[in-house]
Amino acid sequence: MTRCFPPNPEFGRGRHGERAVWEALSAHLPDEAAILYSRWIVEEAREHEIDVLVAWLGIGSRRSRSRAVMSSATRGTAGGATGDTTGARSRTR
Repeated sequence: MTRCFPPNPEFGRGRHGERAVWEALSAHLPDEAAILYSRWIVEEAREHEIDVLVAWLGIGSRRSRSRAVMSSATRGTAGGATGDTTGARSRTR
C-alpha cells in the first residue's frame, strides 16, 4: 500500500480536484511510493504550497533509467500551476 501523509487528509471546500488526484494516486501507486498532501516550501520571504507531492525512491533521480511525470491537481487553473513541462512519459503499473 502506498504510504500517505497524512493518512486521511482533510480536503477543504472546493478541493475536488485535489481529492480526485489523491484518491487516484493512492489507489494506483506501488508500495515504494509516498504521497504527501498540502506541504509548504519557504523561499526567502515567500511561501508556496504543494497540493499533492509524490516521492518515489529511484524515480526522477539522475541515476534512474525510469521516467516519471509530476502532476498538480491545479494544472490549467487560475492557481498558476503548470504541472510537468519536461516531456517525460508516465510510468504505469
